[in-house]
Amino acid sequence: MKPSTVGKGGKAWIREEEFLFWKQLVPYSKKRVGDDIENNEEHEWPWVAEQMRKRMRERFLKEGEPDRRDYTGLAMFEHYWQSARHRRPTPAAGRFVNRYCNCEGDPEQVAKRDERLIAVREKRRQARRSSREKAREEAKKAAKKAGDNSGILPSIEDDSIEDDDVEDPGFDEDAAIRDMEDLSDSESSPEARPVRRRNAGNRRNRSASPKPEHNGTLGARRRARQQREEKERRDHNLELYKKLGAGGE
Repeated sequence: MKPSTVGKGGKAWIREEEFLFWKQLVPYSKKRVGDDIENNEEHEWPWVAEQMRKRMRERFLKEGEPDRRDYTGLAMFEHYWQSARHRRPTPAAGRFVNRYCNCEGDPEQVAKRDERLIAVREKRRQARRSSREKAREEAKKAAKKAGDNSGILPSIEDDSIEDDDVEDPGFDEDAAIRDMEDLSDSESSPEARPVRRRNAGNRRNRSASPKPEHNGTLGARRRARQQREEKERRDHNLELYKKLGAGGE
């Protein structure tokens, strides 16, 4: 499987792309949430990619202007996963991604969403089978009445045949997740972190050698020192008031 270049140095997503993706297309994807689960039809990620390409050209790109990126099903899924599951949305995403981040960040919500999705898919599958059954009976009656022995269409006759409108996912989603998780683990490992290099020509640069442990940050120590000095001043002033007979509480 060819890896996507999403998040690997490609063009940054702009506000218009994020709006189309999160507000108009993800609600029809396999990761939709809330009432969209029951109300919207489900489409695969290649459909999301095709719609992104089509709608960007129609609404936001000038005639002849090239696409901002290669919209593929894998790239769209990776963008969703990195933004919602790993909580690494682009600055342009704003609040568009919040409802999906909230869901993906809660395993209980994810489980409930997946259960609802499975139930809706089964319900719609049963509805299609019932529709084929009805069409089969009507076709048989019509053929019998007309004396036609040519039979009926295989797509109506056999329930084991997949629906014509079933979309091709285009890639292995589980394999894509494993690839992204492996990449995330490698990027977060100590060996993968960039090493701060020492520049001998700039005295301001500090050495990359380990620093000794301190109790608290510089800011915390500064605030503690200021509070201590302020208390000493107050105590000193109070002592002066007492000596001068001015009183002091």
